[in-house]
Amino acid sequence: MRFSLPGNIDCSHGKFPSSQDAKYDVVVAGAGHNSLITAAYLAKAGLRVLVLESRPVIGGNTTSEELTLPGYLHDSCSSAHVLIQSSPTIKNNELHLDRYGLSYIKPEIVATMPFSDGHSFTMYWDKEKTVKEISRYSQKDALEYQKFLDDWSKVSNVYLSERYGPPRKESEILKLYEELENGDEWVRIRLSSSKEVIEERFEEEHVRAFLCWMASQTVQPITRKNTGFLAFSILAGRQNNSWTLPRGGSISLPLALQRFIEERGGKIVTSAHVSKVLIEKGRAVGFETIDGRRFYARKVCVSSMHVKDLVKAIDQTLIPEDFAESVKNWKVGITLFVTHYALSEAPRYRSEDGSVMAGIGGAAESVDNLVMNFQLAEQGKLNWKTPCLLLVCPSVADSSRAPLGKHTYKIIAFVTGNLREGKWDDIKEEYSKAIFEYVSSLTTNIKSNTVLGKLVESPLDLWKRNPANWGGSCHGGDMTSEQNGLFRPSPKWSNYRMFVEGLYQTGDCTHPGGSVSGAPGRNAAKVILEDLAIDFDKVASA
Repeated sequence: MRFSLPGNIDCSHGKFPSSQDAKYDVVVAGAGHNSLITAAYLAKAGLRVLVLESRPVIGGNTTSEELTLPGYLHDSCSSAHVLIQSSPTIKNNELHLDRYGLSYIKPEIVATMPFSDGHSFTMYWDKEKTVKEISRYSQKDALEYQKFLDDWSKVSNVYLSERYGPPRKESEILKLYEELENGDEWVRIRLSSSKEVIEERFEEEHVRAFLCWMASQTVQPITRKNTGFLAFSILAGRQNNSWTLPRGGSISLPLALQRFIEERGGKIVTSAHVSKVLIEKGRAVGFETIDGRRFYARKVCVSSMHVKDLVKAIDQTLIPEDFAESVKNWKVGITLFVTHYALSEAPRYRSEDGSVMAGIGGAAESVDNLVMNFQLAEQGKLNWKTPCLLLVCPSVADSSRAPLGKHTYKIIAFVTGNLREGKWDDIKEEYSKAIFEYVSSLTTNIKSNTVLGKLVESPLDLWKRNPANWGGSCHGGDMTSEQNGLFRPSPKWSNYRMFVEGLYQTGDCTHPGGSVSGAPGRNAAKVILEDLAIDFDKVASA
């Protein structure tokens, strides 16, 4: 019997190859950055790895495509690679991805925020410049900002250890913080909302608005309890690493991982949409694609499918009741509404001195407006006048993204996936137009005549393009306390080992959740190698 990859399996006489024909030690379903990181560590350990990707392009939410016009390379979802800078994968260069074409740009201007009242706020990679900017509004807040970052530096290593490892009981985690100097205060902060933390320590409204907007960048409401650390961690990450952009587009990370894997005998097959987990004698042995191809693994199967799709791909009699219940009750949370533009020039955001050209812009207006925006989203409504926005023009720092002198631009609004009134397909063009008019009022040069091309994507469009964006969430689902840590994706099944022997899960639906951190991928690899009696630390440091 012949079994060739990728492509065509000989299915003559209606027969499929069996698990005995497996040519790979590991088969991975999905080629997002987390599953590729898992695959890369396993390949580094000497295992032969095959990765199956449903789309024609790899990367999942870390991919880049010509979405508007030829020559304009847009980041389909994520652009910021800030969190992963703190990961041992990048920080310790464990996979040597710089040798495979990965490099990062750290712009001098981190982000700028214009306000409709004529004021503006610009954060710089140079901390002293940021402090000086804050002092324009409040000398007290400028001093507090430095203390804010200094305080976090004493806690950040504990926070990172919490993220880069399998989830632990909340009582164990709280004990780590209790043992720190001022431990009780850090526990209180952790349990607070990011809004409460910022309003306790800063006084000026424009400063507060910018900091609260920054704290919302993992798409969690700023009034939500247990988000207090986001006020510190996201801000400190940007201050230490700027708004880190991968040179050549977000896809540069998965491409470097692909080169790493292939150099070690691995393979990536695109246009291979996994629809079934193959199970023999109670053990996962491979995956079947929607077109009937079967790919077997000698040792391990790894899924990065959304858990809503994973349960459809497994024999229902094998799914534990508690796992099925968790998936049934899975919440979407806040979703994204995105418009991609090809522009004739880069946006210049209004400021007291005229304008600021920056790769990252934000719109918040005020803390109250941010709170209202998230409340409306949770009610199934939209903010038509002053939506909370993330404005991304990576071509300001990376000219490879667009033709000479031209730019890619992405306007992201934090919205609801389930409208109370109307349908996204019916209103998305109108809503995109309203957002554009608002953004135009915040810039000195962005008008209809600067737009060369555009693509509007509602939360449902994001889901259609990438099945992992279930319900329009780019983070796999909400990050509420009951969908976090030991509960992500389900109690007893949050340590990356699934309920079927030989099957593991990584990606946004696992700890510590969405964003480009690489943590779920690295954590899953560590658990898998542990189960295979391979020393992860030796592999990582080699």
